[in-house]
Amino acid sequence: MTVEGAIPYSSGREMALSVPDMPSQILTLLRGAPTIRLIVALSAGFMFAMLMLFVALQQPRFGLVLKPGGHGVVASGPMIEDRTGTYSAQAIAVRSASGESVALSTTALTEEPNFLPDYPSIRAFMAEQGRLRAILDNTPSLVIAAPDGHQQTIPLARISKAPPFAFWYQLSVGLIIYAIAAWIWAVAPGRLSNLLFAISGFAMLLSAGTAAIYSTREIALDATLFRILGILNETGASLFGIAMSHLFLIYPVRLISNRLAWMLWLGFGAWTIAGAARMMPNPAWGSNGIMFTEMALIVVAITLQYFATRGDPVGRSALRWIGLGTVLGAGGFILTAVVPLLFNAPALVSQGTAFGFFLIIVVGLAIGLRRDRLFAVDNLSYSILYYTALAIVVFAVDLGLLYAIGSARIAGIVTGIVILPTLYLPLRDKILGWLRGGQRADIIRSIQDVTSMNFVPPGVDRTRMWKQCLDEAFQPLVIEEIADSGQGHNGSVEITDAGAAMTLPAVAGAPPLRLKLAGRGHRLFRQDEQAQAERMVLIAARADADRLAYERGVDAERARVARDLHDDLAARLMDGLAHDKVDSLRETIRLALAEVRSIVNGPRGVPMLLAEAIADARSEAAERLEVANIALDWNPDLLPGKLTPPQVRALQSALREAVTNIIRHSKASLARVSVTVEHDVMTVEISDNGQAGPVVPGNGLHNLVARMKSVGGAASFLSRDSGFCVTLSMPIEVTA
Repeated sequence: MTVEGAIPYSSGREMALSVPDMPSQILTLLRGAPTIRLIVALSAGFMFAMLMLFVALQQPRFGLVLKPGGHGVVASGPMIEDRTGTYSAQAIAVRSASGESVALSTTALTEEPNFLPDYPSIRAFMAEQGRLRAILDNTPSLVIAAPDGHQQTIPLARISKAPPFAFWYQLSVGLIIYAIAAWIWAVAPGRLSNLLFAISGFAMLLSAGTAAIYSTREIALDATLFRILGILNETGASLFGIAMSHLFLIYPVRLISNRLAWMLWLGFGAWTIAGAARMMPNPAWGSNGIMFTEMALIVVAITLQYFATRGDPVGRSALRWIGLGTVLGAGGFILTAVVPLLFNAPALVSQGTAFGFFLIIVVGLAIGLRRDRLFAVDNLSYSILYYTALAIVVFAVDLGLLYAIGSARIAGIVTGIVILPTLYLPLRDKILGWLRGGQRADIIRSIQDVTSMNFVPPGVDRTRMWKQCLDEAFQPLVIEEIADSGQGHNGSVEITDAGAAMTLPAVAGAPPLRLKLAGRGHRLFRQDEQAQAERMVLIAARADADRLAYERGVDAERARVARDLHDDLAARLMDGLAHDKVDSLRETIRLALAEVRSIVNGPRGVPMLLAEAIADARSEAAERLEVANIALDWNPDLLPGKLTPPQVRALQSALREAVTNIIRHSKASLARVSVTVEHDVMTVEISDNGQAGPVVPGNGLHNLVARMKSVGGAASFLSRDSGFCVTLSMPIEVTA
């Protein structure tokens, strides 16, 4: 049979795929295999990174480090040290072999040209880059100011050198962000939110990869290449902002229609093209304006999502991670790399280093988009948010004290010794409890409630008490019973519905339960709460097992007392009815009281020789049968072996019950007792020559069987023409 579209397998063990089928096969793999999709996406990202590395390696490098300093540019490196004896010197110009030179200015070292004040400055910067790059291709040399004040020319020779750390850092950040976005997309490519996240990841790789080349240039790039890289960088940065804005406007709750989403893309897309073409009044209205506008829109969208996710713990938890990543990542980038430039101050970190902040945004987004695993990290978001806010508060307090007091040392002492111990430490737990949506359950109280639940009097609804314990521990919005065929009956506690529900197995007589929406519907169930629920279930199960064991012990003791009363005390009292003499009656009463004490105290004492136990039993049986005018034939008396106290009690009671039955029901004139020991098993046979009849076991015979079973023995009954026979057997310890 031939399957259409199948891959034929030849006898030569070679796989063949027809050309017309190849596209459909690839599309099928991409649609159905997350691993294949991820591999394809990562391969594309890796190829782009290799392209960026190839371009970076083509740029001229001479082992120089140029930085603003003094009255211009300071050059440092081994080449400078070899020629001047000092590690650094003032760089004046770059000169070609034909004598053409271009003066080095601090503007030539600008990391990001879009931060220049206007487009004429950017065009002048690009022209300067073009002239410098042309000289670098024509036997260049560097003109420096020597230590003696004279100018000195140092020939520049290209060296084979890998790009600097800043290049690898930016490219790696872009690749990591892209890989995370590709992973989220590969898991569920059909979700629009995942697709937008993937677009933002690609945009960040595009922006970071191109910026890695021109921001780490040693002296200059070709003007055309610089322009192309700049346009790609602006496009990537804007595309990242557009995708993120769209994402925040539809996730976790859709806030805009598809028409408005298209308008968003068209509007920002046109703005991006105008900025890249330098059609805006200045860079502040171009790429920088786009970045700030997109960031403002993201903040507005997150604020609207906060209100839209009210009553949706899963959505609110996702938003918490998204907002946390955005605030920390974008806020860190803007505060360290952008805001200082707006006030004509140097950036706190370079643009390349600031790219690392975007990694925080993407990690927060990735967690937020994996809604099915939010409960596993929900508690972590509170801790990060708390400690971030704490750091900001401490910094603000310290800064305020510094401004008021004028001394950094005194401000630090006041903050560390006075404010933190008196305000922060006492309020820490309350603040964390408020952030988490309520205080944690009292573990000790929960354990006490669960334990006491299992020892309430009969008739009390333990299921209701179990639900009450769970309600106090987790404050769920709903507690519902579920069928045994559903979740929660498999012996484990599980968090389901992306953290919105937690199922518990049947325990302590209560059915399986499902708890929905912790904190009275305001949050998800956390993993630490799952662990607490597992402990509560374990404690409840153990307490229930202890209660059942206790009840079984009580029932067994009651059964023992009932058997002893029936077999022993009743036999003594019945013997008293047969005595006419006062002395005999007193002796019977005395023995009956001894039986009462024995019943109350239970089987105690030390092991007893079998011969002694048999002798006591024979003496009692002979006395009772004599009163009833029944002869006794007992053989033998002297037998090896020992009996434990329970065995002694069981044997004496069983013999007493057998003798009672002979006296009451047999109308016999002779009773025979035979005792044998063989292979560590003692066998006692009690028979009579009375009237035979069908065996109808009553309480006495039932008790007799129970007694023998309690010591590992057995009892059997046989009705025959010559009378009734009872056979008892039990394992004993045989002595020499």
